[in-house]
Amino acid sequence: MLSVQQQPKILMIATHPRSTSTALERAFLTRKDLVCIHEPFGEAFYYGPERMSDRYSDKECSGSDYSSTDFNSVVNDIMEKARSAPSSPQQQTSSSRNEQPSSSPQLLQDNTTVPTIVIKDMAQYFIPPKEHGLAGKNHIVAKSLEDFVLPVSTDNGTKSHGNDVLPVPNPTLLPEEFLTSMRYVFLIRPPHLSVPSYYRCCIPPQSNETGFDHYRSSEAGYRELRILYDYVSALAARTGSVKQPIIVDSLDLIANPEPLVQRICQQGDFPFDEAMLSWGENAAYETQLFEKWKGFHNDALSSTGFKRSSTPGAPAREVQQADTTKDDFVIDYAAWRNKWNQRFNNDERIVSDIENSVREHMDDYLYLRSRRMVV
Repeated sequence: MLSVQQQPKILMIATHPRSTSTALERAFLTRKDLVCIHEPFGEAFYYGPERMSDRYSDKECSGSDYSSTDFNSVVNDIMEKARSAPSSPQQQTSSSRNEQPSSSPQLLQDNTTVPTIVIKDMAQYFIPPKEHGLAGKNHIVAKSLEDFVLPVSTDNGTKSHGNDVLPVPNPTLLPEEFLTSMRYVFLIRPPHLSVPSYYRCCIPPQSNETGFDHYRSSEAGYRELRILYDYVSALAARTGSVKQPIIVDSLDLIANPEPLVQRICQQGDFPFDEAMLSWGENAAYETQLFEKWKGFHNDALSSTGFKRSSTPGAPAREVQQADTTKDDFVIDYAAWRNKWNQRFNNDERIVSDIENSVREHMDDYLYLRSRRMVV
């Protein structure tokens, strides 16, 4: 049996669409000592035999390369990466911007190595959407995972693997044993920024590339992210079977990236490297990695690093008849509508759709924001 120091570590960056999460992912892709897995559950959610979404027709799904991808195959692939023996020890290297990151993980004092996995994915891909018959229910693990047994013990940052004294109902399609094998970072972004960004991906001309021909507010992802956060937090508090998660707001990350990236690395129990704050534009490996969701990652692919923003929130001079939360987050639908009108050529239907969606998800965002990491 592996010692705790030798057990693989898995960091889950759980998020929602258009949260700048792919830019954060690019920071981790600069590392040769990390194995990054990009949105692994999306295929099972949209295309597979256990799919939760009806965005694509049965014909489209059956003709997809992912028609046989169930949740079990995704989890098994992740765990195979976690338990696979590293090829050979090597010193940690800060970046390799035009090459695929090596699977060689952290070097231990005894010259053995273990994988460190970073997964970036949407919580909504493994929590049933609110319009689904399983929404709001517990003990709904996907059928393909009913007999799942964790194939390798992981270092999840705790000394305890939990107990049955205070069980926490599992609202996800994934087994608790798998969920508690990971450490968690939750990345959020205000819906008045993420929703119009997602909407743009669902209308021409960008929809011609993404294949998403209409916007669905149920895909915004805040509801499911809150559900997952509450579940993981309850596991941490009641059973001690998982490390307490942290929440990072994209506004804070963009305004002051270095200390927050440092804190994320600390959560994953691997060292920070300053080179993570910048990367090469359109690196070949990243382009290939993001190919499966064409059109959604263009901004991240064209970026070259984090740039400090002096005005992450709405400037005070633009605020009229606005509400301010306890942490000074400004809620100003009048100012936001002006920006949406500019962005979508004063299309009232689109702007109304966006506003309705933002209002729908604001409470969940503020709930998560109130619990965010502040540095």
